[in-house]
Amino acid sequence: MSERRRIRRQRRAGSGIYLHLGGEVSILAHELVAILDAPSGEKSKKTRRFLQHMATRGAYSDVSGGTVNSYVVTDTHVYACAIAASTLKKRIEAGLIEGAVGLTVPDETA
Repeated sequence: MSERRRIRRQRRAGSGIYLHLGGEVSILAHELVAILDAPSGEKSKKTRRFLQHMATRGAYSDVSGGTVNSYVVTDTHVYACAIAASTLKKRIEAGLIEGAVGLTVPDETA
């Protein structure tokens, strides 16, 4: 079953909790693997190589509208997002995204 078809089926069934990334892009919360702070992540050679690798595979989308503040990593894709990693972390901690318990986002002030 294709990824697109699976997501449509889950939406019709009303299952899953969505995280809005900007524009018309949302992901299912259970697909969330990591949220990376863009300024910190871009300093890391390994992170830059990972982002380049995902882009060459066609698994990278910029949904930021211009300013990238975080990278949202799913099982199959990376999204450059305008929403700050700390904001996404606050939403998760507030319980707006169930199923993401234990997700850690590095403190931007460290």
